[in-house]
Amino acid sequence: MSENSAPQQAAPGSLAFIREALAQVWQAELAVDEVDDEDNFFYQGGHSTLAVQVALRLRQLLHTDVELDILYMYPEFGKLVVALAEVLRGPAGIEQRELTPAQERIWFIEQLHPRTAVYHISVLYRFDGNLDVTRLRQAFAGLVERHEALRCGFRKPGQAIVVSRAPVTVRHVDAVGATELTVSQMLDSEARQPFDLDRPPLIRALVVGRGEAGDLLLLTVHHLVCDGASLDLIEADLERGYAEAAESGRPHVPHVPVAQAVRQHLQDPDAALEYWRTALAGLPEESSLPYDRPRPKVLGVTGSAHRAEIPARVLTLLDGIAEQERLSPFMAWAAAYLVGLAAATGDRDLVVVAPVSSRGPGQAREIGLFVNTVPLRFVLPPQATARTAARLVRRVVTQALAHCQTPMQTMIEQLGRGGSLSRMPLAQTTLTFVDESGWSWRPGGLPARRDLYPTGVAKYELAWLVTRRKDGASAVLEFNTELFSPEAASALHARMPWKASGSKSTTWLNSEVAMTMVVIRCSWRKARIRRGVSATSRSTTTRVAPLVSAPQTSMRTASNAGFDEYATRSSGAKRR
Repeated sequence: MSENSAPQQAAPGSLAFIREALAQVWQAELAVDEVDDEDNFFYQGGHSTLAVQVALRLRQLLHTDVELDILYMYPEFGKLVVALAEVLRGPAGIEQRELTPAQERIWFIEQLHPRTAVYHISVLYRFDGNLDVTRLRQAFAGLVERHEALRCGFRKPGQAIVVSRAPVTVRHVDAVGATELTVSQMLDSEARQPFDLDRPPLIRALVVGRGEAGDLLLLTVHHLVCDGASLDLIEADLERGYAEAAESGRPHVPHVPVAQAVRQHLQDPDAALEYWRTALAGLPEESSLPYDRPRPKVLGVTGSAHRAEIPARVLTLLDGIAEQERLSPFMAWAAAYLVGLAAATGDRDLVVVAPVSSRGPGQAREIGLFVNTVPLRFVLPPQATARTAARLVRRVVTQALAHCQTPMQTMIEQLGRGGSLSRMPLAQTTLTFVDESGWSWRPGGLPARRDLYPTGVAKYELAWLVTRRKDGASAVLEFNTELFSPEAASALHARMPWKASGSKSTTWLNSEVAMTMVVIRCSWRKARIRRGVSATSRSTTTRVAPLVSAPQTSMRTASNAGFDEYATRSSGAKRR
């Protein structure tokens, strides 16, 4: 058989025919004797020129218009075979859908920052043992087949599509003996690799095999098709599929369609919008965040994160405060964040963005994006105490929940606050609380540990993510590196309320602690001057004298209704 002759043994167009044709080209170009489904073209010596040559050869052999970059999308032999089969069968059935308000907002930001990981959700699972990659691939195939949302793509000018078939990529890399730096770089690259939004599925996985050190699984999914509650559903589906793949070789995949009622219908949308017009009237252009780098005319999304463990004494303290003031855990942490921002900025008028669930009763088991974003505006009165701040948070949060169906984009348009590219409209800071105290995931009986994996981007100038676990709590401060140096962000995080000196809850609830805010503001002023950024060289908002004490803050389990959907949500979803 000549190099360009088509395979003769298998029926043209069949999977065997495609496998034989690809193996012929693969072996010839890479000079290998055998080919396995898990073989990676680039790991076996392939490079960009060879990748194009292989694509051209496949066009000749298969008599179809193979994409020239197909090996970059499907570098593994087995996945490439499936992808070529899809090409030969022609385009899958496509159904068009309108975007939901939440998807419209994310789609808009994606157009401002194309081909970035700004709305990736990456989760790293650590195992003490080894995963069965074949079973895991079968479980992922069943997951995508089962849930239409994971077969959704998005195309210009702003339209959702649902395809009938969407092969999911589950890569396996043998990293036994690899250094921690090598593994870290591999995970970073995977988490930050942008999705082609018009090519579903917008979900993928990487298994890093480490032998006796235990495997790693990095799950990356786009926020357009997934929210926090959806991660719980994905994990539950994978756990079932993994077990069933061992028993029958193929998981059972009952179909779960995307809900047709994708837009919420308010009983009185005009009244809700009027509430937000009133609540946000006269909002300052920006908060006085203590960044130490000049604000660019066009703010990018490059980011980093600083992590801190929250002391157990702080958790105990805030649990007591939440009980005294009848706060939900989200409210308690919002009060802590408010106190910290007030202390760090000197501002009395502060806005914090928070995600809120928009799931209806019929969507409890549906994967997708069911989140709205609401701005929480807090105007602290003079001589306010921490108790005042806590009660203010409770009032503002409950009012926001009553009007949360108004899309964020509508608020921005109605208030005329979307004209600047140098800052996010309405608010520059956000807060997310995640309760993982009841979380458990054991595919095949193998217990996992879970962490959100940083993607190197920042959706806001500052984002505070607090996670409550069985054994404690941690806080991650995500920051925009065009505004904050790592040193400045670390110093800001160190000055958040839990670093305050120990005191009884009733003491800090009723105190003003003016000196705490004075010390924080003075230290930031000195730091900015040392870095060459004038303390008066930025646009300012209304500032007031020190307002509230910096309490020792912490979190309780479970979150306020709805305020737990942005990155992950695990409140009791997997209790064993």
